[in-house]
Amino acid sequence: MAGANSPKQGVGPRLSPNLGQSLTLTPSLQQALQLMAMRLGDIRKFALDLAAENPFLDVQLPSLPAHKSPEDAGFDFDGISHESQHPITLASFVMAQIGESFKNPDDRAVALLMVEHLAPHGWLEDGALQALTIRGVSAEDFNRILNQLQTLEPVGVFARNLAECLTLQLEDMGLMDGHMRLILTHLDALHDGVETLAQRAGLSGDETAAGLAKLRRCRPKPGADFIQDNGDIFHPDLVITATEDGFDVAVNQGMMPSVTVKDPNVSDIGDIDDDASRLLFKKAQEDARMLTKGLARRQEMLLDCGRRLTQYQAAFLKEGEAMIKPLSMAVLADEMGVHKSTISRVVADKLVDTPRGMLHLSDFFSPSVAQPDGSLVASRRIMALIRGYCQNEDPAQPLSDQDLTDALAEKGIIVARRTIAKYRQKAGFLGQAKRCQKPKA
Repeated sequence: MAGANSPKQGVGPRLSPNLGQSLTLTPSLQQALQLMAMRLGDIRKFALDLAAENPFLDVQLPSLPAHKSPEDAGFDFDGISHESQHPITLASFVMAQIGESFKNPDDRAVALLMVEHLAPHGWLEDGALQALTIRGVSAEDFNRILNQLQTLEPVGVFARNLAECLTLQLEDMGLMDGHMRLILTHLDALHDGVETLAQRAGLSGDETAAGLAKLRRCRPKPGADFIQDNGDIFHPDLVITATEDGFDVAVNQGMMPSVTVKDPNVSDIGDIDDDASRLLFKKAQEDARMLTKGLARRQEMLLDCGRRLTQYQAAFLKEGEAMIKPLSMAVLADEMGVHKSTISRVVADKLVDTPRGMLHLSDFFSPSVAQPDGSLVASRRIMALIRGYCQNEDPAQPLSDQDLTDALAEKGIIVARRTIAKYRQKAGFLGQAKRCQKPKA
């Protein structure tokens, strides 16, 4: 109980000081973080949008290589027009399917590299095989991966010529027969008219007309239903090249926008003798400064991250998935002295051109499986080894999950059989009994 002489405590609002620290994101820092997560195409669009809002900003974009248009073999396929229905680019649509369809990461890296040679109309450009051969891809692997790419949507994509494009679509519709093969074989005769085609193919006029009616159900340009691709998606954010001493890592500076402020004295904008113009000019200076600083920070972080990952995963770059080491973004963040969210932004959706093909920067990370001695093994390495064992097994006597467990143990990798079964399924292989292919009697 309070004493009789104690002052009375009033009830009501009152102020009391409270000291503390908080981090405030300035506009400059907010934009830098935003740029960190962007891909090249997004950055180019972001810069163009800024310039569209301010006439004092000048944005210059490096030119992108043009794609060739397909030859039509003299047939008016362009008369069969289709409205654009897909609000994304063909390359984006195909790359999403590659991520789902290609279980083998090494094949997926080559498949993504082949997207660079996919023209907007949907055909594979001439010279793709030669370009990938220079990159170390064998003709056998090229054709094997191409066959799988030609199973993707839209039907006919990755065809190497008109006949192949039409063949893929006719087979998909169940319309391919002997007459159609003859027509496709002599399709170039359409340059001289339908009668010449019929004569070359050895078909009657009615048979030829029926075949051409089937062809009109095809789409010689399977990519025509997608929005026009500006080519940005083909260009990687980082480029890793092999050298005598290891690897060289570089940021793809050649595709970055150049941002400057126009001089009102030499431009056609006019004098800045009113308050609105002066505010626009000042904002242009600030936007250019922030964007230039943010891009420099992005490039610095991306290069630092790429160099560390390349050094740590050198064996992975040289020999493939089976040599990847366990690594998390949190570990890399600690090494670089930044927050994990920063690494997440740097890594997000970034493409890397490597000696093995086109990789996502996230491919350099892998969760791990603990070993009895306390060491860690990358789970993706385990899956790659399982994939290799299953691909090279005897089809008549496929390996059981216990066989796979024992094979890994011989390499010093101890994994529970139920974990092996999980990784085998993820690698796209059924159980032993369903993989067994007994020779026919």
